[in-house]
Amino acid sequence: MACIRGALIVLEGVNKAKKVTQCEKLVQALQQSGLPAEKIRFLDRTITIGQLISAYLEKKIDLEDHTVHLLFSANHWELVPLMKEKLEQGTTLVVDWYAFSGVAFTSAKPGFNLDWCKNPDVGLQRLDLVMFLQLSPADTSCCCINKRPDVSLADIM
Repeated sequence: MACIRGALIVLEGVNKAKKVTQCEKLVQALQQSGLPAEKIRFLDRTITIGQLISAYLEKKIDLEDHTVHLLFSANHWELVPLMKEKLEQGTTLVVDWYAFSGVAFTSAKPGFNLDWCKNPDVGLQRLDLVMFLQLSPADTSCCCINKRPDVSLADIM
């Protein structure tokens, strides 16, 4: 008897919208209802490319913006084989953000084309459900003061 494919569920949203918390709650609810479910978190700092991105975010290395965008996409691609395997085994995967966040963040920067930003992610695993968690701009700005000094909320909005 063939196994039913698991669902790929992605929670996207602004910083401080509690994506990680909601992912954990959703995984628990799915498991309590008898469905196999696991959380996948990006940025995955346990794999090679994730460690490089982590060094950039911690300001240990300097990288050009195009390179950073491509590295975030590559971080997703690194987990594609594992994700496919788990989905085929019937495990539902709940992801705390995926390609859309990177596209939105990078394309908001001056000099970036939306199509260019989407291109590296063409062919990633098909999503079954995307949920967007939202905060008001006022809530976002008070939660995120000084978290990313290189990016202001006004620059993105």
